[in-house]
Amino acid sequence: MKRNSCLLLIISTCLLPQLHAADPVSIRDEPSGKRLLFIDGKDVRTEPNGKRLLFIDDQSLRDSPNGKRLMFIDGDNVRPDPHGIRLAFIDGKNIRRNPNGKRLLFIDDKNIREEPNSKRLFFIDGEISKAQLIAALYILKPELFKLTEKEEAALKAAMKEAEAESEKEFSNVHIGKFDVLNSTNPEWGRGVVSTVKGKDDFLYLDLKLKNQAMNGIGIRRPGEAWEEWWIAFAPEGSVALAVYDIDGGKLTGSWIPINAAKDGKGKLGSEVLDGPANLDGDFKILEGKAPNEGAAYTGTVSIHPFQPNENGSDLFDIYSVTWTFGDVKIPGVAAKVKSTPGKFKLIAASGTKADFAVGHVTGSSATQSKGIDYMTNKGSLGYIVWTKQNE
Repeated sequence: MKRNSCLLLIISTCLLPQLHAADPVSIRDEPSGKRLLFIDGKDVRTEPNGKRLLFIDDQSLRDSPNGKRLMFIDGDNVRPDPHGIRLAFIDGKNIRRNPNGKRLLFIDDKNIREEPNSKRLFFIDGEISKAQLIAALYILKPELFKLTEKEEAALKAAMKEAEAESEKEFSNVHIGKFDVLNSTNPEWGRGVVSTVKGKDDFLYLDLKLKNQAMNGIGIRRPGEAWEEWWIAFAPEGSVALAVYDIDGGKLTGSWIPINAAKDGKGKLGSEVLDGPANLDGDFKILEGKAPNEGAAYTGTVSIHPFQPNENGSDLFDIYSVTWTFGDVKIPGVAAKVKSTPGKFKLIAASGTKADFAVGHVTGSSATQSKGIDYMTNKGSLGYIVWTKQNE
């Protein structure tokens, strides 16, 4: 952090403490003058026993406890809601529309002025917190938090540009060449992983690990903090990835063969299953179509909670899966990601080689990929940690 930023933070913290003041605060027109507002902790009133005007709910200003949010205080930014545009910025003793923008108000110790040497507008009688100050200004100076059409358009354009830049930056986090640093599997503890974004946003993985070469397929999905890739990989790429929506006992999914990264969505298969809602038992295949424009099929799928060789996973609920078509049985593994936003998803993998795995590629930050958390068909949980090569 730059020195000026540190000084600004110190000034802001001293002037506007983060904690609610212990004693009531009055906002007056002059010292010892007429009380305009009375702030007692979280309540903003005109008088000590008057009607509540605002309720301060930590970072939010509401019309009543559990009521509608009117304003959100995001650090030094004031927004209509947590993801809204900035309406005001607290810059030490200054209230501005945005950082380095025009001063809207100046907080001179206990005095609120338009400029450092201008006429006093209001007097703060007591120790006030940042949230209490914004609450008082929301009532006494509502125009402070109203944007002109020009200001609103400019802020929205800036937000859109920042989001586009962030998306561009993130889109390359998981794409490129990565040096493998270590793995829970000693056979996979060194090597190089190359990832390429293919057709229709599918990910192709080429894993040249210490003692094994593998290929994989991935699909992009929202994560808990950053977007991630759900993947399946196996020797010679002999694996397919399935992603199911879970709706009670009905599972609706798509099979993604490894060649989808080259050929696109037209090569996907599909499957609709019906069975027990607790994902423990036999499911009937209501509809099935093999990938790569394959034939329609029916049969059953057995899904059961699975305890791996280790102590379990904080990331997944884990299942063993077996597809049965007459006398033919095809093994698989599946994982329900615990942090999936929206509908629950089940990701599964099945392969024709002895070894295959299902997992996901995550980010340790918005700009740094972490590696793979995986589960193999043999019941082993593990991870591969990598770092991106310098481009």
